[in-house]
Amino acid sequence: MTATAPVAAADPSTEAAAPSNTARTLRRLRVVLIVGCVLVGALGSLVFAAGHDEIVRIGQRSGPAALQTSAAYGALVSAQQAAVHAVRTRTVALGGPGGDYQNDIAAVNQDLADLAGDNVAGPAGDDRIRTVEGLVVTYNAQVEQAAADGQQSLQAGMAVPDLWYATVVFDQAEQDLRTLASEEQAPVLAPDSLSWLHWHWLHRPAALLWLLPLVLLLGFFAATQLLVRRRFRRLLSIRLAAAALCVLAAGLLCGISQRALDQALSPAHRDFQTSVALAGQQATLTGRAAEADLSALVTRFCPGTGHCGTAMRPLTAPDPQQLQAQIVALRKRQDVSQAHFRSDIRAAAGGGTARLVLIPGLAAAAAVLAGTGLRPRIDEYRFEGRP
Repeated sequence: MTATAPVAAADPSTEAAAPSNTARTLRRLRVVLIVGCVLVGALGSLVFAAGHDEIVRIGQRSGPAALQTSAAYGALVSAQQAAVHAVRTRTVALGGPGGDYQNDIAAVNQDLADLAGDNVAGPAGDDRIRTVEGLVVTYNAQVEQAAADGQQSLQAGMAVPDLWYATVVFDQAEQDLRTLASEEQAPVLAPDSLSWLHWHWLHRPAALLWLLPLVLLLGFFAATQLLVRRRFRRLLSIRLAAAALCVLAAGLLCGISQRALDQALSPAHRDFQTSVALAGQQATLTGRAAEADLSALVTRFCPGTGHCGTAMRPLTAPDPQQLQAQIVALRKRQDVSQAHFRSDIRAAAGGGTARLVLIPGLAAAAAVLAGTGLRPRIDEYRFEGRP
């Protein structure tokens, strides 16, 4: 017979000291959940802050820049109408281009100075603003020279040549202002309200930035709950469930807040479009009056077939009182639209600070609950030596 050596019994202390896979898994899950909560809170705050900052930028820079460009364009057209009308009515020989012209030129210069500080068209916009400022200076010099010629000779006809040269400069300045207006208004005059927010909650890159980590984190919470239920025979971990609800609430708050920002911007968008359209109508009416007066001057003092080499044709000047009444009515409606636009922007930007605090606050609460929720299970393996 063959002798059989006795089998040594396992040392209980060695078995208890062996590392536990479940304990290691719980520790790793706790780290993943805590880091995930912090990450979701940070990304949600970033997305919401980007949308909120876009609204603030529209209210503080983009909107004012666009409105200032429209105002400068309207004031320049009004100055041209005042100068041409002064020559046509021969008042230029007595008092120069008049107080209305001086006020309009001062308004143009002030609007351009304000626009230089709020410009959102980049370096090209800065160059165009400086170009328009130079053209306005040249235009004003030509008008002042026309007024001086008219006053010196006491004949309005002597002012026509310089007025014509001033009109050539005016046309260039008007063209540059129109281009500048389209550039400054582009960030605000979007095709629809969804384009107002570069980080809109439905914008795909932004949605993936905060939705994907949120979904993955909720999946880790579900997997942790299943592990706790299977290994510890516990139906539900209250703290883990509360942490998952906090994460879900932070994500929903971020999405709903972004949607609310966009909906609040819709009326501001409409009011801005109305204001720009009304400013354009005023400039069109005033420009037609200036063109009619200039046409009458050219056909009167240069009655040749080619009208001194111009292609101008006789135009019917509008009734001054009717024109003034139309402009006043449009200006009142424009003032109302601008007031509504500013009010809408303030309403859309309101409440942003509270949400910026609440979103990371919910994420921080979820991180604390996730860490404390798994600690009892980890301690159970550590102190009781469970495999």
